Amino acid sequence: EDVDVDGIRAMERINQHAPPAHTARARTGILAKLLRWHSAEPIGPREVLASQSDYIAAYLCGKLKKGPCGSRKTKFKVTSDWHNCLKGGYDVRALRWPEWVTECLASAGIDARTLQEDVVSPGAAAGTVDSALATRF
Repeated sequence: EDVDVDGIRAMERINQHAPPAHTARARTGILAKLLRWHSAEPIGPREVLASQSDYIAAYLCGKLKKGPCGSRKTKFKVTSDWHNCLKGGYDVRALRWPEWVTECLASAGIDARTLQEDVVSPGAAAGTVDSALATRF
């Protein structure tokens, strides 16, 4: 049986920083995944965290025109809702990324700017659909 060493290290790091019983302590949460991805291949300064729905919304709003996903050549602003960010440690009461999340990332060598910059309430507008894409689809 293969042991997921990167996953174990990610959870150890999260457990050092996250409050007890926090949703970010989930092995399947985005914070654990981000730490594991970084262990496998360091996250570059132009990469940003985006859920599938964040990526699709960015595409539909025309934010990905400069380069394809994974190109590492362009950084785009990610708008997400706090439901997508909960398992990453987002504080829905304070409506911000708490210090313990940024400290956890920093301890792994990940820049906090990798996190979603604009977190809105679920159902809130994430932007305006690009007119060319609206015509196309």
